[in-house]
Amino acid sequence: MKVSSRRAPRRWLDALIVLPLLASGCRHDAASRVADAPLASNPNAAVSAQDVPRAGTEIPLLPPGDARALAQTHCLACHSPEMIQQQRLTEVQWRSEVDKMQRWGAGIRDEDKAALVLYLASHFGPDNDRFTPIVARRGN
Repeated sequence: MKVSSRRAPRRWLDALIVLPLLASGCRHDAASRVADAPLASNPNAAVSAQDVPRAGTEIPLLPPGDARALAQTHCLACHSPEMIQQQRLTEVQWRSEVDKMQRWGAGIRDEDKAALVLYLASHFGPDNDRFTPIVARRGN
């Protein structure tokens, strides 16, 4: 079946209008529905109510260090602390990641890059044991 070339631009226009509306609704409504839904109502839930932090609980961001403020400013702008804490990258790998993030628009100044890479490599290097994954499903 051949699709008319006149219809294709219309589909793109529809997508440009509808997708942002859907995305904005997902960000706010879905988060509140998940937060308000009791865990007991979901038989597939991997955690129990006592595993979920209470409202107002402060979750530590990143470990202390010379470039912690840089990491919190630039890395946590897009990534969760857990995303960074689970990494086990070498200094060379962290440098590559920071370079990539700079190319993708992170506001990391060149003069701050060495300090940031050193902080990330020293806290989240190959011997990193800061992150313990949550068991989502027990094996049979």
